[in-house]
Amino acid sequence: MDATLFDHRMTIEVNYYNNLRDGILTSLDYSVPYATGVATASTYANYNTYRYTGVEASVNFASKLGALRYSVGGWGVLQDSRILKYDEPDYRFDYQSRVGKPVDAFWGLTYLGKFASDAETGVVPQLFDETLAAGDLKYKDLNGDGKVDDNDRSMVGRTSPRLIYALNVKLNYKNFDLTMIADGRAFVDMPMTNSYFRNGWGDNVYSAFVRDNIGGHYPRLTYYQVSNNFQNSDFWLTKGGYFKLQNV
Repeated sequence: MDATLFDHRMTIEVNYYNNLRDGILTSLDYSVPYATGVATASTYANYNTYRYTGVEASVNFASKLGALRYSVGGWGVLQDSRILKYDEPDYRFDYQSRVGKPVDAFWGLTYLGKFASDAETGVVPQLFDETLAAGDLKYKDLNGDGKVDDNDRSMVGRTSPRLIYALNVKLNYKNFDLTMIADGRAFVDMPMTNSYFRNGWGDNVYSAFVRDNIGGHYPRLTYYQVSNNFQNSDFWLTKGGYFKLQNV
């Protein structure tokens, strides 16, 4: 949809898209039964199906006040995605399935806090290390089976922005011009999963992030790596949205 309003001072454009990606090439690790005798690692097929939808819109208003001419504009896209078909095992619990979830879903454990004492680590065992201690991360037992393991992983975030936008302002007064351009992202999670964030064991290997969070948000420091603390979870997610003035 396009529109021009107010004696051509305002222009509006709106686009809607609905994009189906069908037959995406994937390795059939689960859909081919073992009884066939076929090595699934070498079996590829056009199997997965994703749907992307979104609305893209722009608006611009230009006018003048005496010798001052100005224009203000904005652009944005609100986007979403869904997995319609996916090669996955027959999960026991609905929250484990990728079907129906966004393509950019981040999967992990649900963070509840830190263990307050060594004794608390045995109340609901977490099976990623033989022993845990106070200061280690505590996760939610989603299926209620009395322990925390890979079966308790679910969608805990999204790694692509649902909203992308930009703004611009242009001013002109006689022989002087001023232009400002800004852009932003919103509704997105940023995984802190690289070595800058995930260290804190051994000798002299601490990043500035770990150093500045000792005794606070970071898990307890250890000499040997505690795998429990570095599982994917919403503990390692931070808001990735921003608004930035790019150019003046």
